Amino acid sequence: MLFKIVSALFSGCTTTSRFEQAVREGDHYKVQSLLQKKPKLASTRFDDDGSLPIFKAGNLLTLKALVDHGVTPYEGQLHCVFYHCMDGRADIVNHFISRKNFDVNTPGLALNSTLLMVACRNSHIEVVNLLLESGADICLKDDEGKTAFDYLDHEGINAHRYSDGDIFRLERAKICKKLLLLHQNPDEGR
Repeated sequence: MLFKIVSALFSGCTTTSRFEQAVREGDHYKVQSLLQKKPKLASTRFDDDGSLPIFKAGNLLTLKALVDHGVTPYEGQLHCVFYHCMDGRADIVNHFISRKNFDVNTPGLALNSTLLMVACRNSHIEVVNLLLESGADICLKDDEGKTAFDYLDHEGINAHRYSDGDIFRLERAKICKKLLLLHQNPDEGR
């Protein structure tokens, strides 16, 4: 009886979609199990946006399971840490930036923005603090001449981008600004 119930739940659910769900939810046990059965899953692209699994890992253990199966953190020149920074995944960001030769000031994504700019744009306090403590330069500019300060959501105007109606976004941006000010060189006015 139980077998019939489980079979009914997974009918129409492909191994690829179960893998994608496990990666996003951070179910590293299921990720490891599925990768052992089908190693090629590690290089499949996700349906919604075509990204590789390592860019969508739900937590650090899932990311490590992917890396253990030979998945690289790069797609072309883009490192997956930018996406995890955008999503506020401090554990994964810390995993990469604490590595010996990792430069927290390396630009990436559109406009050559830095990890700090990405974290500020999304008001991720923990990630902003982590990057600042790791030596992120608040004075670097992107291709449009914007600094991390300019990426802060000073008026909550970007809150509409989030379906959850993030009412605390403006307050988080204010805290991020205070963190930037604490790390500002006294010779640089802002």
